[in-house]
Amino acid sequence: MTVQNGSEPLRNFWYLAMRGRRLKRRRMVPRTRLGEPVLLGRTTEGAPFAIRDLCPHRGMPLHQGEFDGHEVACCYYGWKFRPDGGCSEVPSLLPDQAADAVRIRVKSYTRREAQGNIWVFMTLDGSTNLAQEAERLSSRYSGDVRVASLEADSPEWDEVPSRSPLGTIAVSSLVTRADRVISIPVAKTHAWAQLTLSLKNFVGVTPLRRYGEWREPGYWDRGRVLDHSSTRSIAQIYLDIVAAVKPDLAVIDFSYGVEGDGPTTGAGEGQTVDVRSRLGSWLVLASTDLVAADATAARVMSHDVDSITQLRMARDMGLGAMSQGRIEMVGERLDDLRVEWRRARLKNRLARCPFGVPAYAQGPSPRLGHRTG
Repeated sequence: MTVQNGSEPLRNFWYLAMRGRRLKRRRMVPRTRLGEPVLLGRTTEGAPFAIRDLCPHRGMPLHQGEFDGHEVACCYYGWKFRPDGGCSEVPSLLPDQAADAVRIRVKSYTRREAQGNIWVFMTLDGSTNLAQEAERLSSRYSGDVRVASLEADSPEWDEVPSRSPLGTIAVSSLVTRADRVISIPVAKTHAWAQLTLSLKNFVGVTPLRRYGEWREPGYWDRGRVLDHSSTRSIAQIYLDIVAAVKPDLAVIDFSYGVEGDGPTTGAGEGQTVDVRSRLGSWLVLASTDLVAADATAARVMSHDVDSITQLRMARDMGLGAMSQGRIEMVGERLDDLRVEWRRARLKNRLARCPFGVPAYAQGPSPRLGHRTG
């Protein structure tokens, strides 16, 4: 059985590129993310962009060229590229060859500027640009398809009731007022929640500015306001959101995931799993019952479902089925899908909550049938 190098970071995720205030207008800044050369820039109008920092002609780094606030010019033969990656000019072409430049592009990255930072979305194989895909879908179907960070881009925040000491939780109106809500998580272990799947995914629809604190070298920490003192306390937050939103579908991505002390990867944290190397192919699990989807995913990951706090709580709240006997599998047999998946060592600690210590955080932690070594 082969295992992918655990140091390889996850794809299909947002990564911090740089602090927004450091990227001035009409300036370029080279960065490397996941081994890819990325050129960040800000136009004269103030819009940030991110393109591959290599000219397709001779492979020269584009940041060594010039940028006038509208186009990046390569230092070698002067090929020019727009912020969307499209080639606007090849000086050596004759007038009747101008159309050839239209087919020349450099990779453009989906980017967002939020909470004072610029983020880039690193795709699995570099073939998909989320912004361009949204434009394609909008042109093909009725309605407006947009890419939004639900933690920051929400036009409004709706309060939903919570059994936690918070009383209510702010949730993106893009979720609460949607006709259909689909949760599409990557399969990962979690050092504070045991697993992060379609239920835990709903932490990501709450506002970072309200519930998060900025930590260097570059991430938002929700652990103080959204109580992470136990697997139960944090589960109550996202399960209350699920109960209010009533999602329609879960689609769990078993292409690349995280095992061990996730949800992030790195030294002393989680490790990347290429499911194809263990199962022989990638896997997608889908269900209209989020609890059933997550319980099945936990079984695929060789976890003891009865030891997963969030699943027991979700079952007791009437959010779905956890028992294997109540879940109908279509397409594959569960026993054919189980793979080794290292569990997380729990790191829950008492949160410094501004509203005081939650009642269920006092006293000894609940005993969990969960490997900690």
